[in-house]
Amino acid sequence: LLADGLKSLGATVFESQGTYFLTALHPEWHAESLIQTAGVAVIPAEAFYVHSAAPVGLMRFAFCKSREDIAEALERLEKIR
Repeated sequence: LLADGLKSLGATVFESQGTYFLTALHPEWHAESLIQTAGVAVIPAEAFYVHSAAPVGLMRFAFCKSREDIAEALERLEKIR
């Protein structure tokens, strides 16, 4: 649900291989602004890059949420598109 929804919003999605997260790249999105404009919290990729800069718009999304919560987050992201 989350991966397909993010893809429909123009994100490149790197699907999980065994975690509760997926990584997505959307160069027009920034983690802090998603909280402020859409009320959706994500983990910025900068938290995982120590020796180089993270790609702009790369972030992790948790999908260990209810289907309803994921659907609401996608609706909120759609509004800022």
